[in-house]
Amino acid sequence: MSLDSVMEQKEPDMTYREFECLVKIDKGLWERKILSVGNNKLGFLNVDSLCLEVGIRPNCCLSAKIILENRVAISACPSKNGIRKLMTFEIEFGNKSYVQNLIDFMNKSNFIPAKRKKILVIVNPASGKGKAPQIWKQIAEMTASTEIEFEVLLTKRAGHAKEIMQQLDVGKYGGVVTVSGDGGLWEISNGLYSREDWKDISSKFPLGLVPGGSGHAMHCSLLFHQKEPFDQEY
Repeated sequence: MSLDSVMEQKEPDMTYREFECLVKIDKGLWERKILSVGNNKLGFLNVDSLCLEVGIRPNCCLSAKIILENRVAISACPSKNGIRKLMTFEIEFGNKSYVQNLIDFMNKSNFIPAKRKKILVIVNPASGKGKAPQIWKQIAEMTASTEIEFEVLLTKRAGHAKEIMQQLDVGKYGGVVTVSGDGGLWEISNGLYSREDWKDISSKFPLGLVPGGSGHAMHCSLLFHQKEPFDQEY
């Protein structure tokens, strides 16, 4: 049974189905492709060769929205040829019910990130020879489609990030991101671990790192641990 017939019956389970649709990637042209729906992957196949052109997994999906009654837009950072790249996929279906079924599937399968509290972003304006604020601006533009709220603070002196974390009301935030070199990560980590409640929050308060310094040793180590390429970080 094809995915088309399954969806026409409004069956909720879309896993391991394939169907044709129109797809526009970024600002390219509309092309007919086959959308393959797997347990933990959405794949776009060439309609003639049936070869996989690009795939989206839950850990690289940023958002998915209904933009027309028969069209959905997905923002993701899939790995292609060993390099992650921010991409936007517009998918147009012949049947408008397909759109909601796909969104429901993506929600159920954790493709669409759960809504969370605002994220605190601590930027060291002196990092990377003063380029850290511009680096964060680029990241903010990339994540605009996620509708996540960010609160941005610029550090003013050495040790400032550590002081912020020591005094922070962590209950107001869904995590913290540092845009700096390894020193900024060191300050934030030590600020958290010097708190009396660090044992309670250490496993519940996510810490993110955007490399904004001149040396990215920690960032490269994390990428290596996750088996991601890091040669572009030098």
